[in-house]
Amino acid sequence: KQVYKLTRRIDSISNKQASILMENDFEQKEQTSVNDSLERRESQDNDNDKLECFYLEITPNDGPYQNGSWVFRIEITDETDYPVCQPLVSCLTQIYHPNIDTTYGNNHNNVCLSTLNDWEPTNTLDDVLQGLLFLFYEPNVDDPLTSNVSQDDDEFLTNVRVSIEGGIVEDFDEFQQNYGYKKYLRLQQKLKREEDEKIFQNHN
Repeated sequence: KQVYKLTRRIDSISNKQASILMENDFEQKEQTSVNDSLERRESQDNDNDKLECFYLEITPNDGPYQNGSWVFRIEITDETDYPVCQPLVSCLTQIYHPNIDTTYGNNHNNVCLSTLNDWEPTNTLDDVLQGLLFLFYEPNVDDPLTSNVSQDDDEFLTNVRVSIEGGIVEDFDEFQQNYGYKKYLRLQQKLKREEDEKIFQNHN
C-alpha cells in the first residue's frame, strides 16, 4: 500500500528528481552494474515468496551529483518486520559517495542513512526517499561508510565529477560513464542540433 501511495506522490515530493522503476525498465538502462546487480539478486528473491521490493531512480536537479542517475533497490520482507524495522536499501549503480559503498561490487544493504539508523514505526517510504535525496545534496564526509572518499572539499567534488563523467579515482574501481549522464549529453546534443537548425532556417 505504501509503495502505491509513493508512486502517486513521487513527482511532487521529489520535485521530479525520482521515479519508481519496474524490473523490465532496467532493460533500457545502459549501466552494466545495474543489470549485473539484478541478476545476482534474482536467486535470493526466488527464495522469498513474501518479498516486496521496488526500484527508485534518483536524478538530482542540482548539487555535486547533478546530471547523473542512480538506481536503488528497496526491500521489504518478513525478516525486516517492516514497518517496525527499516527496509533494506541498496544502491545498484556505481557511485563515489561517502555514505554509499559500491566498491568491489558491493550492492546489498550498502547505504548509510540516518533515516534508517534512527527508524521509527511511524516512518514511511516517503521518509526513505527524502533521506536519499538529502544524501545527494549533503553527503556526509565526516561520518563515512567508506574510508576511501576524500575529505578535502575540492578534491571530493572533482572526484564526484570524474565518477559521473567516467574515469579513474584513486582507491576505487574505474568508473564507467554514468548512464544518466549519457542521457543528459544526448539531450544537450539534440537541443544544440535543433537550435542550429533554427538559426540556419532564419538565415534562409
